[in-house]
Amino acid sequence: MDVAQTDDGFKVIEFNTFNSSGFYAHDIGKIVAAVTAHFTARPFGAQRD
Repeated sequence: MDVAQTDDGFKVIEFNTFNSSGFYAHDIGKIVAAVTAHFTARPFGAQRD
């Protein structure tokens, strides 16, 4: 989510899904590892405790 401060306060400029957002200069390996670890620990759609 991209947010900008305007004369009227903070406004959302752009809101994309995770997979359609640019990764800019991020460490993509770390992002993939974190997402993989998250979904390995609790598969998508699994009920929370």
